[in-house]
Amino acid sequence: MAAAVYVLLWFVRLFAASWIAPKTDAATNQLVRMGLLVVHVPMLILILGVPALGIALDGYDPRVLIGVIAGIVFAGLWRAVVAPRWRLWAYRSAMDRTALFQRGLWTSAILPYGHLLSSLELAPAALKEREKALAASLPPTSLFRLGTGTYEIGAWMGTLAVAYRIFGGGILAFFAYVPLFIAWGILKQLIEKPSDTDWLAAAVISGCLALAYFLLLLAYRAFTGRGRKKDDALLPPWAMMAFAGLFCAVGWVVVVLGLMHRDWHAVHGGLVYCVTSSAVVFAAYRRRRASSEANPAS
Repeated sequence: MAAAVYVLLWFVRLFAASWIAPKTDAATNQLVRMGLLVVHVPMLILILGVPALGIALDGYDPRVLIGVIAGIVFAGLWRAVVAPRWRLWAYRSAMDRTALFQRGLWTSAILPYGHLLSSLELAPAALKEREKALAASLPPTSLFRLGTGTYEIGAWMGTLAVAYRIFGGGILAFFAYVPLFIAWGILKQLIEKPSDTDWLAAAVISGCLALAYFLLLLAYRAFTGRGRKKDDALLPPWAMMAFAGLFCAVGWVVVVLGLMHRDWHAVHGGLVYCVTSSAVVFAAYRRRRASSEANPAS
């Protein structure tokens, strides 16, 4: 279930990006949206539909993993066949190929040069040559942007980092509800019975409001990409690595407990936590190393 929610959020992010990305001409926008509809919608149906069909037929058991793997394989084959043909058509139809390329990168409709999925595409040599000739003037890039937040963490990790940032923003906004709920409950009690007001109640309310502000600030940074002034990041790299490492440890604990109790939902959810956390640790490490290389004195 956790994996299905993650995949669904990933595709929602793709389509939302096509509407909130930096604007280009209407024809370019239409070409990019057509790519998302032709390439990514069938991928979503295959990734979620195949395991869902297995659950509907046989119920939820470990064999659902076979359906998950089969859905990913079929979705990958669809993209490998359709994506290069859509790109060739889009490059031929575009009035501004550079704008198409940049907007396509932003929405993940087009992947950067050297991306892992691009190397797995199934297209005849003649088609690749025609696309190469049309794209000869395009700027090579491994740059991924969300608002003013810039990532250069490797071509194959770029879109993943943006998707996790949106996903993480939603989680942070949800967590911010908890301290706000606690603070509101105490305030209601104090309004009804002012005699209960003391330093402990004031301290708890202040702490809850401070925690909620911190979580909402992180959620805002995650959604908009407007990070810290120093490095445009969500948090300092060491803090990101610490938080992600803690989440990874929690994920492994959930996996172990799930195996002990034969709870396959917990096992699958824990593995999603581990994969997500590991990607964040890797991204934070790359950012920290890049920052150290750029400022060796610091």
